[in-house]
Amino acid sequence: GNLLTAVARARGLRHVATGRSGGDGPVRFDALRDDLLDVSPDLGPGDCVYLAFGLTNPNWVWAHPSEARAVNVEATIRVLDRALDLHARAVFFSTELVFDGVTGGYDETSAPNPVTEYSRQKVEVERHLLARDGDWVIVRTGATVTEKLGENCVVEKTYATLMGADAHMA
Repeated sequence: GNLLTAVARARGLRHVATGRSGGDGPVRFDALRDDLLDVSPDLGPGDCVYLAFGLTNPNWVWAHPSEARAVNVEATIRVLDRALDLHARAVFFSTELVFDGVTGGYDETSAPNPVTEYSRQKVEVERHLLARDGDWVIVRTGATVTEKLGENCVVEKTYATLMGADAHMA
């Protein structure tokens, strides 16, 4: 969300950034309770809602499935549906973890085969979108994206590991 906000600001695009706590930058928005019209009263055709919130740590989600589901499935679907019912476009950030990691060669026609609670929750939202009308897109990222560019880049982490002093290769 922070990167999207920075791009919108740099391009001079009208936008509303939201966050759980609000503060100096984002407008406070609790996806479990708040309505999109509370933060963007004129939301509608021509607008786009990027759903970049969620509980993304797979280990935490596994340990707290009900709490995670409330945010990652129920709140996400509620916000998506609200945006689409208002005829806005919606972008849902999912994950490549919807695949089992065994078969390989995944593309957009590959059937998801989630093996973690986190990925099952993402697939549930994907299936909800696939069953409804509206102008939406699912973006499957290769890693949890954070506000710090490169902070969670799989390529950078792999390279750093391979070039580290303790790296051993066969």
